Amino acid sequence: MKRLWIVLLLIISMAAHAQKASLKDLQQITVEENPGIRAAFSQWYASLKQQTVAGALPDPSLAFGYFVSPVETRLGPQEYRAGVSQQVPWFGTLKFRSKVAESQARVDFYRLVHKSNSVMNQLTIAYYEAWLAGKMQDIHEEQLKWLMAQKNWIEQRYRNGSKSQADVVRIKMAIDRQKETIAMYKDEQKAKKIRVNKIANRQPNATILFRDSIGLKKTGTFPDIREMELDSINPELQVLKHKQIMMQNSSIAAARSNYPAFNIGAEYIAVGERTDMNVSGSGNDAVMAKVSLKLPVNIRKNKARVAVQDFEAEKFYHLYQERKNELYTKVVEIQTSYQDAFRKYELAVKQAEDARYVESLLRSDYATGMTDYDEWMKIRREMLEYQQTSFRNKVEMLKIDAERRMIFNQFDVEESLNNRAQE
Repeated sequence: MKRLWIVLLLIISMAAHAQKASLKDLQQITVEENPGIRAAFSQWYASLKQQTVAGALPDPSLAFGYFVSPVETRLGPQEYRAGVSQQVPWFGTLKFRSKVAESQARVDFYRLVHKSNSVMNQLTIAYYEAWLAGKMQDIHEEQLKWLMAQKNWIEQRYRNGSKSQADVVRIKMAIDRQKETIAMYKDEQKAKKIRVNKIANRQPNATILFRDSIGLKKTGTFPDIREMELDSINPELQVLKHKQIMMQNSSIAAARSNYPAFNIGAEYIAVGERTDMNVSGSGNDAVMAKVSLKLPVNIRKNKARVAVQDFEAEKFYHLYQERKNELYTKVVEIQTSYQDAFRKYELAVKQAEDARYVESLLRSDYATGMTDYDEWMKIRREMLEYQQTSFRNKVEMLKIDAERRMIFNQFDVEESLNNRAQE
């Protein structure tokens, strides 16, 4: 029985550990399990299959006719007819229809990549926001321990008659406020963790592993504005680029509609034998080859169809240029925001250290009566605010870096998507 309990505990422990996930684990899970990414993946796969459909000939037609009243001919009465025909578009039409489908598949692939990067950006931001809520909780829990220690020290001074009862009550009020703040950040982190898990399509309360500290060494690497090659790396631009190519191929395919389409076929005619007289070749069946043309008589309509595709191609060219300009501007803006957050981060770290030193000096002055309670607690609150500001700016930099990675397609989702496609 004891062994059974040990085995059960091990199974429970392994199951709990399997639910834990770091940011890297969550990103991998999200690529595979996020419903939005899975929907985009299915759309891409459907487009790949559409290439086969677009490049194929139409289905052949079969026909059968039975003469209820046989038609008398010299060789005998015609009893029934059976035929087959195949429509063949003008030369090159199927080729360009296939190219249209191929371009659509590329469009859907880059939409999938963009969707994956966008979801990764959301996941990363939500993860760091949850991490920040935990750090805020840690800061305030440390502050609570400090306040409890100072409360005991002030109470001891009050019993000795060197401090007032008002100071004892005021620090108890500060402790109550601190407890409320800690509870608030606990609730906030819980909500943030649920958001992270739901983006990854996990159970709401699945365990998330947070690192104690997150470095900034590899973040914020922005290329020179003149060296940015957004044309070849940004999925949004690739979508618009291949949309334009698709419309160009569609225009050529539409132009082929101005040419005839062939209909090639054969027909078999069953002929019965004559009973009224002997005729050479009586009852011989007939076989007939057929060729017909489908003529595009409405030239105006067909020219308009080509013009529509040409204007669509021009539209996507201008949308491509517009989005490219917007992304260049966005990169410059987030680079500026990153540098601003980095300066604020460094300043807050330095000010937190300075405030800690000043607080230790003021505590000594408070002990000797050279300063009052308010002055001492004010610098302590400032130190607390500087600590929080440093973490907020750190997370702001990490969030900006996540947006940078989304724009530059640096979440490395393409490899995961291709591996999944090969499964």
